[in-house]
Amino acid sequence: MKQLVISILVAAVAPVASGQSFDMSQWGAGRGYTEAPYTRYEAEEGRCASYSGNMLQSSDNQTLLQSEASNSRALTLEKPGDYVSWVSDSGDADGLTLRFSVAPGSKARVGVFVADSKLGELSLTADHSWQYCVKIPGRRDYKPEIYSIHTVNPDEFARMRFDEVHTRLSRAISRGETFSLRLIEGNDATVDFVETEFCRKVEPQSGWAVFNGGDLQAFINANQGHTVYIAVPLVELTSRLNLGSASLRGAGMWFTELRWTGGTAGFNGFSGEVADLYLSSYQNQRYNSPDHGPGTYSSPGKCFNATAGRVTNVWVEHFECGGWLGGASGARFSHCRFRNNYADGINLCNSSDCRVEQSSFRNNGDDDMASWSAESYCSNNVFANCTAEHNWRASSLGFFGGGGHRAENILVKDGLESGVRLVSDFGGKAFGNEGIVFSNISIVHCACVKGDVGVSGDFWGVDEGALHIEASKNYSIPNAVFENFDIYDSRGNAVFVGAWTSNSHSIDNLRLTNINVHGVADSNSYAFYFENPRGSATVDGATVDGVEQLTNLDGGEIVSGRYGSFELTALNIEAGETVDIPSSCRLSLAGLSWSRAGRAAGAITDTDEIMFSVRVDNVSDSDFPSDVNIPVSLTLDNGSEVSTKFFPAFRDGLPRRGSAVLRLTSTLPAGGVTLSAALDPNSRYGEVTSGSADVTKRLNVMPDLGDKSYTPTSGIDFQVLDLVWNTTGSKTEFGKGTINEGDHVYFAARVVNAGSENSATAVKLGVAFRQNGVAFSQGSNGFLWCDDGPSREPLAAGEQKLFPVNSGAAGRDYWVADRNCANFLIHVNDDGSRDETDKSNNTRTCPLAIPYAGPSYFSDSEVDNPDDLTTAIISAAADAPADGRWYTLTGVILPGIPTAPGIYVCGRRVVVVTR
Repeated sequence: MKQLVISILVAAVAPVASGQSFDMSQWGAGRGYTEAPYTRYEAEEGRCASYSGNMLQSSDNQTLLQSEASNSRALTLEKPGDYVSWVSDSGDADGLTLRFSVAPGSKARVGVFVADSKLGELSLTADHSWQYCVKIPGRRDYKPEIYSIHTVNPDEFARMRFDEVHTRLSRAISRGETFSLRLIEGNDATVDFVETEFCRKVEPQSGWAVFNGGDLQAFINANQGHTVYIAVPLVELTSRLNLGSASLRGAGMWFTELRWTGGTAGFNGFSGEVADLYLSSYQNQRYNSPDHGPGTYSSPGKCFNATAGRVTNVWVEHFECGGWLGGASGARFSHCRFRNNYADGINLCNSSDCRVEQSSFRNNGDDDMASWSAESYCSNNVFANCTAEHNWRASSLGFFGGGGHRAENILVKDGLESGVRLVSDFGGKAFGNEGIVFSNISIVHCACVKGDVGVSGDFWGVDEGALHIEASKNYSIPNAVFENFDIYDSRGNAVFVGAWTSNSHSIDNLRLTNINVHGVADSNSYAFYFENPRGSATVDGATVDGVEQLTNLDGGEIVSGRYGSFELTALNIEAGETVDIPSSCRLSLAGLSWSRAGRAAGAITDTDEIMFSVRVDNVSDSDFPSDVNIPVSLTLDNGSEVSTKFFPAFRDGLPRRGSAVLRLTSTLPAGGVTLSAALDPNSRYGEVTSGSADVTKRLNVMPDLGDKSYTPTSGIDFQVLDLVWNTTGSKTEFGKGTINEGDHVYFAARVVNAGSENSATAVKLGVAFRQNGVAFSQGSNGFLWCDDGPSREPLAAGEQKLFPVNSGAAGRDYWVADRNCANFLIHVNDDGSRDETDKSNNTRTCPLAIPYAGPSYFSDSEVDNPDDLTTAIISAAADAPADGRWYTLTGVILPGIPTAPGIYVCGRRVVVVTR
């Protein structure tokens, strides 16, 4: 008997926090901001002493306020007198921070009480929160550059609906005292949590220059080479500070505030130290832009801009970025709080040998912790012992180019999109071969599931993994290491590994070691999801619980093998269940067939949905057990790209001499395609399947240059169906011929009104043609359009038309073929001028690599026919007649091949007919 592991399962549940304070160490001791001086108290059922108000229950629906709350739960104080109370189980605390939300345009006031004694008061507004963004559905390779703004628009989606305020109390709250937060004025103030701490004050030291008011910049200029100590509680500024060779210190982040009230905000580069300050600005959105475009990327400022020396005990809120370094070397940040900023928490852009440690990141609108090799190669940057929460765009931790970086002992929690990402979305210097190491990291309640923009998904409705690794737009990712990860309560795919199909970038020598997944909420998502992977990876140790689907590879199992252009090595996978398979059992692949799904016979085209079928036979006298997947792969090779798909998992068992037909649907590229079906391609079952030969077929797929198939919808719905071209300059004859670098290429897009209503107006229906998805830039060769001819004509329901390019950003109606081209993004109704019911499906990305040789085909003699899968031999019948006639099992002679399913005898063989 052979014993085979078929599943990965081990119990691992995070401990429940004890007491009323919220235990931030429950997801891994030593991870996160372990030296944080504050204690968290959540406004949740079971985590407070008492409350009155509306308790918001957990939801990941992004239209709901609580989707941005800690643990997706919060309490709304609906009217004055509503409150929430806790019993303090920390030491004396005279400072309190509140994370809250009030509606745009409204105000509220809350008090901090012990019994009936008010210790402090906080005013709540939405002056810096509630960022709105236009709804533009995207895809993995189409995410137009858009940004949120602080302008209420009910037709757009909102993020950053929470903000924070803090205050020093009139006396400390002692351990064991019950304290409460009570609504004094206003309505519907939502409490997420409070944090309490002892407010540490810093006194001036001998030799420091003490600033007691006046012109701070002038005082700094007069005290170069010295430490300037700010003795006043508030300094208001309207321009960036230049420290030169001076250092700047306050009395502590609870005692000294620098507040930029206008003009430019933050610091220019410095080499000294900034410490013990609270820094804020008047900024209330990412860029100074009235719309959602990047514009000139202007804003009041990034708090720490350009180079930096040492930054300690600094609290940064309401800037474009907490920090955006430029060419820094050896900068150090520790015990900082980068919160409620509109872009990155801190980005070590073009910088090396920098370290950020023991710090808090919260509610930032782009990557919390990042390093981007935009113009210069970044190396050896480190993020250590940081906690990042409530990131509402991008991720909490990411490296973009460079090498030798490390991220260690990190806690990421409640991010709306990815928790940790390693991608090549951004241009600049590529990743180096020295690799990047992510170690000892917990990701809690992150990832997003594809869906309607503003309801689920990222800014464009696209799914993102909690741990997201993607060789995307610009370069490959070599030698990355992810070790000792715990991923809890992932909304969607816990681990995403993928590559774009429109280029050849790969993920090479990826190592995923000791990756533990504790729950995936979405039943259609996976613990480990691989999307068009290319390159190689090793999964060395994995435990999974609370997950309905382990992986989309190999019928749902993580096993070593080659998957098209991706080599996977699986080691030390912890297993639970085992199943006995008789050693005498033998399975064989009997054939491969295909047909156009739902369509009549005819030539297969590159727009057809093809139904592929294989038949697996049990050719032995032993049953193959149920609950064990029978993996069958289908490899597609068109001469330029190889991809491998797996037939859906089959776990129904296969009785002796029984057969099963498996099916999957896919499209094929134009040209000659070689299909290869393989049973158990990674040899999981040894001798049970080793005797089965692969089935290989060749067929030709023709380009469909006429009307395309589409799915009819309702209303008026414009969709792009295809991209065609010529190099002759014709405006009527288009195809998909050869393109060489430098050729003048005349494009046309095939567009359909897929809706049920006519678009009778002559209002412009523009079509944009964008090389590699580029944005408009005057003079750009890669941005063209059609805004004349068919663009000014009605388009009836179901009608298809060609829209030829008539102009472009370079002032001409053709594209000069560029070898840097990977694809063209075609956007119909690109400026929204024409009324339409659904604008979410107006784009299509069409692969086009230069030089383009066009498809090549097999000769007629080389093309194969699909196999007949309707009969299956199940045993020899030595005593049956050998006359070639068909018999029933009772010996009745049939007039020909049986048409009804059943078991028959022909040519001394017992045959099952399944047609």
